[in-house]
Amino acid sequence: MELLIADVPNASNVYEGANMTADDCCTWKGIACTDGIVQRISWAFQFAPASVLMHLRYVPARVTEPIMLANGMRETVEMTSLPRELRPLNLGINWFHDSVPLGEMAFSIVTFSMQRNALSGSIDLQGLPPTVQSLALVDQLDYASSNAECTRRIQQYALW
Repeated sequence: MELLIADVPNASNVYEGANMTADDCCTWKGIACTDGIVQRISWAFQFAPASVLMHLRYVPARVTEPIMLANGMRETVEMTSLPRELRPLNLGINWFHDSVPLGEMAFSIVTFSMQRNALSGSIDLQGLPPTVQSLALVDQLDYASSNAECTRRIQQYALW
């Protein structure tokens, strides 16, 4: 966990307080552990408004519920480096950029949110794992009304 927040300017936001220590991440704000193993990270608005470089490859392998909403995180999302047993994954309202390789996401993911980021590039919905029930990538989707194939694919894969 120390590596996850190593480049975060105000990382002490999660471990300063009564009964919290920097060397025991199970005492940190927003962290839930079972038998000393991190299971859940719930960091919403912990580091904003700073621009935060948080390397998601350091999310512990046993985490099943990372919620890192509105933290000013910036980088490219590397889906293959995330834990394989994720259920929800909420990375909304950050500064992630480039495209999101949906075909590389864990097959256990049920809910995925990346809305209100700086994403660019194409969205390939055909590689989505069959477990995904809720997908939020953008606040609004602009496409040419004459592009019937695009419209058909969006309707086919819309999960709302």
